[in-house]
Amino acid sequence: MNVSVVIPLYNKEKTIIRAVSSVLASLDDSDELIIVDDGSTDASCEALKKIQDSRVRVLSKVNGGVSSARNAGVEASRNRYVAFLDADDIWHPYAVPLLKSMIESVENCVMYTFSHIRYSPEALAPDKISAWIDSLDGEEIKASDTAAFSGWEFVKLYAKRNIIHSSTVCVDKKVFQQVGGFPEGVKAGEDIYLWLVLASQGHVAVSKLPLALVERLPPGNAQRRDVVPYYMLWASNNKSSLKSNKKYYSSLKKFLFNRGVMNCSGRALAGYRKDVLIRTSVISKVTPCFFPFGLFIFLCPAPIFKGLYNIKKAWARSQ
Repeated sequence: MNVSVVIPLYNKEKTIIRAVSSVLASLDDSDELIIVDDGSTDASCEALKKIQDSRVRVLSKVNGGVSSARNAGVEASRNRYVAFLDADDIWHPYAVPLLKSMIESVENCVMYTFSHIRYSPEALAPDKISAWIDSLDGEEIKASDTAAFSGWEFVKLYAKRNIIHSSTVCVDKKVFQQVGGFPEGVKAGEDIYLWLVLASQGHVAVSKLPLALVERLPPGNAQRRDVVPYYMLWASNNKSSLKSNKKYYSSLKKFLFNRGVMNCSGRALAGYRKDVLIRTSVISKVTPCFFPFGLFIFLCPAPIFKGLYNIKKAWARSQ
């Protein structure tokens, strides 16, 4: 069994070689890596000329956003299963072997995903990457448990923990294309939307092993995006049809509530108070009980949010 890997690329000259190298260290000779340059204006493409590997294909297209780049990569892929990695993230050498093991042990899932570790760009030194790689060995990978969840069970778990990311997931290409892939022209929540929609189509396999390092920017430092994430709009606009699957819809409401608290808190901390009200209005159409929480977040003074964020950071470092 072979796997295709897609990396969407836009102006990541400083990290793309690191990302590509991490994928190549994980692939078999018969696997493939497809890098889709989405109209980069920096030296990203020039950097890629250093890569001389028959498993690598580089596609170039006019800038259309990360969704269009990922979709183009999937369309060009030759294999049934397609995994994704962002151009500023890193895979462990055992990432693809684990995905293949998961696919063989739990067949016919619509998605397979492993865990990840978030890092701030300034905190990631080569020695830390090496220590992370050395912390997991092949025997541990082989012995790791993979749990398969029905769609509603996966969403219920996703409501509690961030168990999936665009740099940890592998999808069934056929099902991916049946649901339309990533929504293009969207600048927020396009990946979360796809995970939720795919979960409604079948089972999802999950491993707890952290085989990806994922870049995490502090609140307020990310680029300005859509006011309302796409998955929130999708849930609000399709409430009637989603209700037909009672267990899935119940899990989706819990997901929107929990994600809404974190999401709106982040916008408040970044100084986008109006966004909090708009998102609260959209979420409350699906989960009415969210409204007072969203209103509290909107009215809560910024120093309280900053204090809570610092406490959360301190707690995370202690774990």
